[in-house]
Amino acid sequence: MIVEDEPKMREVLFGGLSKNGYEILLAENGEEALRLFDQKPFDLVITDIKLPDRDGMDLLGVIKSRSVHTPVMMMTGFGRFKTRWMP
Repeated sequence: MIVEDEPKMREVLFGGLSKNGYEILLAENGEEALRLFDQKPFDLVITDIKLPDRDGMDLLGVIKSRSVHTPVMMMTGFGRFKTRWMP
């Protein structure tokens, strides 16, 4: 699953991964991602850290609390920012 609020970035990620044979579901925000996550298991979640409805780090925590073995890849378009885990 790809969680990204920017349409062009969703399109780029989807295009690159789907042409290599991966089945991908897309979510525009954290709430949509959690609805999809509750419906089926995912081999990988790729998520933006900055989402319009919730912090990507919060989303990471919820996903890990529901499925500790699901890998989550975090990404951001910001060169520098602070999270509660990083100074």
